[in-house]
Amino acid sequence: MISKIFHEHNLNILLEERISLTKSKGIDKLSPIKAFEEDEIDFAIVEKKISLKKFEFSPYLELLRIKKRDSLPRMLSIPTARDRVVLLGLKEYLHLHFKDKVNKKLPNSYIRDIKIFQKKNKGKNIYFIKADIESFFAKIDHTLLEENLLKHKLPKYILDLIKKAIENSTVPKNYRVFEKEKYRNSLGVPQGLAISNILSQIYLSSLDESLREKNILYLRYVDDIMILMSSNRINLYTNSLVAELSKVNLKLNKDKSMQGQLDKTPLFLGYKLLDGLISVSDKNIETLIQKIAGKITWLKNCFADPVKKPKWIKTNKRLKEVFIEELNEKITGAKSKTKNYGWLFYFVEMDDKSLLFKLDNVIERMLIDSKLFKKRPDNLKKLVRSYFEIKFNNGGNYIVDYDNIITILQKRQFLLLRGRINSSTMYSDIELEEIFEKYKKKNLKELEQEIGYKYF
Repeated sequence: MISKIFHEHNLNILLEERISLTKSKGIDKLSPIKAFEEDEIDFAIVEKKISLKKFEFSPYLELLRIKKRDSLPRMLSIPTARDRVVLLGLKEYLHLHFKDKVNKKLPNSYIRDIKIFQKKNKGKNIYFIKADIESFFAKIDHTLLEENLLKHKLPKYILDLIKKAIENSTVPKNYRVFEKEKYRNSLGVPQGLAISNILSQIYLSSLDESLREKNILYLRYVDDIMILMSSNRINLYTNSLVAELSKVNLKLNKDKSMQGQLDKTPLFLGYKLLDGLISVSDKNIETLIQKIAGKITWLKNCFADPVKKPKWIKTNKRLKEVFIEELNEKITGAKSKTKNYGWLFYFVEMDDKSLLFKLDNVIERMLIDSKLFKKRPDNLKKLVRSYFEIKFNNGGNYIVDYDNIITILQKRQFLLLRGRINSSTMYSDIELEEIFEKYKKKNLKELEQEIGYKYF
């Protein structure tokens, strides 16, 4: 299995399918998009080094990200394009090796569990514990993690590769080479690596096993824990949680943890949990509105400065048509290879339908206030209808399914509709395939990034 995953052919596939459109650069200043387009990485050499157990990671590049004005910045570790591919291969291996141990549930499936629990206990007072682990990734103990991995008979070389990955230095932009060891990591798992989430899942697997009880719903997604119960055993269960965390050298973040009855409306995975109603957090509502506003700003800029208009689009009427097509995809999301993308697909477990009506009205008002539309465009899609199409018709024909765009003729028509090619230019089949795939990957990547929760 190791030789297959780290074969140069599979590594090339991982580069192309997973990160070939991303622009973030590591310490070598080579972006994955350039590495792919210009064939900059010799994966035959990478494969050989891995097989000979001589592969070494380059230092990660430090990226500081501020979440809130009054909070300390969070440090992300950015690997080189080559190392990102190796880490993706390592993640692939861990998923296969721990397929019976690692919970691969998508975030909204946790919300389904909550709804089932609420229905089962209808009429009863439901109590909750919303727990957040303090500095989780930064406090993962390497020795305890290694013991956990060894317990599951992980091959020694894979274990050594993981150790190299998590102990590797994360350096500031203008560091001096002789200072590399100064930045070496002796505690915690660097954030930003493909393997960070799955390692965190493995690290806390014993916690999950010890806290699951009959008649209590225990849910954990990375360091976000939600516990529901129909009897008031909050203090007793919190004490058990604190004790179990201490066994792996972790503790609760008291500022981000809360408990009580569900009328306190705790947040979990971007959802707002009300007593008998599931809605969306204010932050994630704002995220959608900001994305819509960004598209409208793009259109206004194109009207103000024709140079910014896509080169194949000649008239403002045609520009509006293309804008609505792309805006519709922001509203509905999209499908590809049995995977769903977009804001509404993520929040499809909400049942606060009044929110969707309000958001549809907000989008309509934003378009009219832009002065570019006198009324709601007839072909503008709605969140409300999208929600019902997703829930009861698997998206139907209302939501773009890229897997249904199969033939060259269909791809050409789609690209013309989106204003991505010139109707008077003759393109080869290969050119059309390349333009379509690049455009599809870009759109799906943007839809995926709009949520903020990464899957294991």
